[in-house]
Amino acid sequence: MDIKGKEILAYNEGLFEDEFDLDEYIEIIYDNIEEYKKEMFDPHDPIIVKQKKHLGKIDKQEYHKLIELYNNAKAEWKKGEAFTHFYDLLSDLKIIFPFNWTSWTEGKRKLLNPITDFSKCSLIELSMFVTTIFRSDRFDDVSLDQYFENGVMENIFLQFKHLIQ
Repeated sequence: MDIKGKEILAYNEGLFEDEFDLDEYIEIIYDNIEEYKKEMFDPHDPIIVKQKKHLGKIDKQEYHKLIELYNNAKAEWKKGEAFTHFYDLLSDLKIIFPFNWTSWTEGKRKLLNPITDFSKCSLIELSMFVTTIFRSDRFDDVSLDQYFENGVMENIFLQFKHLIQ
């Protein structure tokens, strides 16, 4: 691997646990500071600003319907028609949206922390959590199950319910 002439920039994920983490990091060293900054999470990204506005325009009845479909889907998680209807409405309402979720380290940390308090989250944060959960499930096939089983999805949807009342 040739890294000569490349800038070495901060590793925002924490300390390297082993040589494999270091190797993986070296593979993604950016050619310049602009590339590095482009990949960093920006809470003021126009996509996030637009999503905040969008979430505020969704009718409360639609949110109630989403929560009802979530409750129906819990009984047969990922296996039945109820889950399909739940996922379809998430998509139709654009709760899942195209932001740079892979760079949202704060969100990933909160999702993995068993004592995260979702009761203080805003609609945009809930949307970002749901997006991160569903997008990450595309890559590992267990994220969605994990977040359902450990109560994270339940806590997220309890906060959705609280915010729309």
